[in-house]
Amino acid sequence: QHVDLSVGAVIPTALVPANQQGLGEHDGPEAYFVRFRSGSSGATQRLEQAMPQLTTDGDGATEVIGVQRPAEIVDYRTVGAIPSAIGLVHSLGAAVALALALIASARRRRRDLAVLRTLGFTTHQLLSVVMWQSILVVVVGAAVGIPLGVIAGRTVWIHFADAIHVVPRPTVSLATLALVALGALVLAVVAAAVTAPQVAGTSTAALLRTD
Repeated sequence: QHVDLSVGAVIPTALVPANQQGLGEHDGPEAYFVRFRSGSSGATQRLEQAMPQLTTDGDGATEVIGVQRPAEIVDYRTVGAIPSAIGLVHSLGAAVALALALIASARRRRRDLAVLRTLGFTTHQLLSVVMWQSILVVVVGAAVGIPLGVIAGRTVWIHFADAIHVVPRPTVSLATLALVALGALVLAVVAAAVTAPQVAGTSTAALLRTD
């Protein structure tokens, strides 16, 4: 009952002689793997009741045990929600960094906005410029960052899975990726909405005084 990854094998019963396909003192398989149909109720109890008819040694040593998982899998499950919590903290940190970067970027371009106002841009047009600038930054970042993140994540997971001798089957949730992109876009709009009125309302004369 101490399962190890990459240790053991499952063979078809066709490879075992018919007179040796049994439990107990036979030389055949010492264990049978049973998969219950989804929704089966009480199947384990019925199997335990049928065990005396399946074994020939009569010493009561045969038993029904539940799913056996390697220590690596069991240890991962004991971690619980810690990975999700860490991911949430990193996401919040990235969101704050993105918002600050968008705000700083808009403020650095106040002189450009002042020039546009001098050329005849209205306040509404200046707000649109700041908004689209923020959206463009996020769109480009998502278009580059999401595919690179998927590639890096799959590569790291495949190497990790190979190291512990499990079959690597990385999955990518399209819904999660879409949610990340949408969240970044919403954040860009909010950051622009907060920054744009302050930037657009700055005195043009004050900004262009040195020019």
